[in-house]
Amino acid sequence: MQLKASRSERPERVGEVLAAGDRRLLILSCQKVDAGDAYWNAVEYDPAGEFGPWEGFALVESEIRGTPGDEALAPAVRRLVALVRERGPLPYRPEQAREFAERVGVSAVAGALLLLGLPGLNSYGKDGLLPAEHLQPLGAKSAEAQAARTALGELSVAERQLFTAALIPTDPERMERLWTDGFDLEPVVRIWIERRGQRRAAPPELIARMVSEIGPGRMLDAVLNPQARPELTGRTEQRMRGNGLEPLDAQALFTGSTLAAYVGMLRWLAYRLPYGDPLRATLPETLRMLRERLTDPGLLLDLGVTWGHDGNTVSTRVRETFGLPAQGGGDTEGLLRAGPAIVLAPMRHRSEWDTVWLRPSAVLSQAGEEGGPDHPALKLLAALSRDSGQLQSLRTLLSEEFTALVTADGPPGAAQHPAHSVPELVAEAAQRCGLSEDAAGLYLMLLALPDPTDRNQAAWTGWKPARLKRARAELAATGLVVEAKRSRAGRAQFLPGGWLEHKAPRLPVESWKAPLLPETAHGFVVPDRPVPELFARAWRRVVEGDAPGFEEFAGRGGRGGRGGRSGGRA
Repeated sequence: MQLKASRSERPERVGEVLAAGDRRLLILSCQKVDAGDAYWNAVEYDPAGEFGPWEGFALVESEIRGTPGDEALAPAVRRLVALVRERGPLPYRPEQAREFAERVGVSAVAGALLLLGLPGLNSYGKDGLLPAEHLQPLGAKSAEAQAARTALGELSVAERQLFTAALIPTDPERMERLWTDGFDLEPVVRIWIERRGQRRAAPPELIARMVSEIGPGRMLDAVLNPQARPELTGRTEQRMRGNGLEPLDAQALFTGSTLAAYVGMLRWLAYRLPYGDPLRATLPETLRMLRERLTDPGLLLDLGVTWGHDGNTVSTRVRETFGLPAQGGGDTEGLLRAGPAIVLAPMRHRSEWDTVWLRPSAVLSQAGEEGGPDHPALKLLAALSRDSGQLQSLRTLLSEEFTALVTADGPPGAAQHPAHSVPELVAEAAQRCGLSEDAAGLYLMLLALPDPTDRNQAAWTGWKPARLKRARAELAATGLVVEAKRSRAGRAQFLPGGWLEHKAPRLPVESWKAPLLPETAHGFVVPDRPVPELFARAWRRVVEGDAPGFEEFAGRGGRGGRGGRSGGRA
């Protein structure tokens, strides 16, 4: 049920239990806050089944589940409530959370949330996150809690009820032992594997890094477990309905935003996972399934290409390009084909405008130079649209460069360690710059990588602090780098020249490196090419005479200036 009450009276009520005779009301979460009112999700228990109003609340909506005559679960729930009153809450058992997590392939925090009854998955703000005293025994932190809650948020209401019900034993003797033995995990494990499949779990450190750089989204689990994703394994049939072009099976729908999210996470993992990591072997399979999904002839993608550079709609320009009427002209459902790959459909709420849809199967069916990312339909939409982020993600997905990025492999270890991934370049840089190989490796990191922080350098190389200190001191003595303090840089050595500030989570970076990295207006930047190739490109610029340095220009008194993009800052 959903209740409304003034937020000013009690700003935080999650977990509160109210009583009225034999009736009980448990406040589960805060749905939203609007104009001073808070909307609370709650569950009411009444053994007589006579539900009614609650003082201080206005009822927004409710649904009665179960009846007084329910002979299956209701007696067990009543018995459990009586035992809780008598003995107190069930003890928290982190060891069972870990066991469940290992058996089904989720994080220990996700296991704990599920065994605690999935508290607060629909809550507002930070409600529903496990407190520190629950995380500490799992060796987990808040980042994992955020990621776990987001991942479990994909469970339907029916699935949540099913898992919670499986925790409650109907046998009275077994229920008595809940306080001493904990839950019987077998039913929950069986239901999870039947419904959600066996998963590949990401390690806690990877989850924490994802949350800090990308946010607590669901795509990490999706990319690592593509076989369990209905949007990848299903097929799509779309029909015109009241709200526009809609899928007959919403669960199997694959959208332009979904595609962009997969591409972004694949790129991030290709950079973050070291060579030899077992999870890395999943990336090419996810890429294969993504491309196979695009061959579905029934799939149409809205890639967000709505407005053109000239202020007109892209659909207007498409009609002009293909010699179509200015309005209308569609089939019985209103769909209008513009060549084999583009479809125009009436826009929701604005029937005089069209939404531009792309049929990716038509793009993939064309072989040769004009197939894939260079298909004429993709090039046309890219030229017409000013909002082509999702379109660019599709072109990236179909490119050979992206295949090389996702399938890159090498000897086990971090590709960001030049001595490991490009030893020949380290030797060449050492000879050319008169450096030891340790110092030359650090210089290559500073030249090429978007995040060569002191902490990352230590993690990639595995060197002890004394070795890193010697290499940095040697590099500083050459004049190839400058030493300074810069906000959020995480390091004290920089390439000479301009400095580009960025908002978190994106790190600031030297302007000399901008041509080596993909353009993006927000988010953490990771390379769009394998790291060894990135090292090679950066070093080639140095060898060809384009080394980092301060640009001299005529200023007052003929002095070289500082500031802006060209002057640098120390």
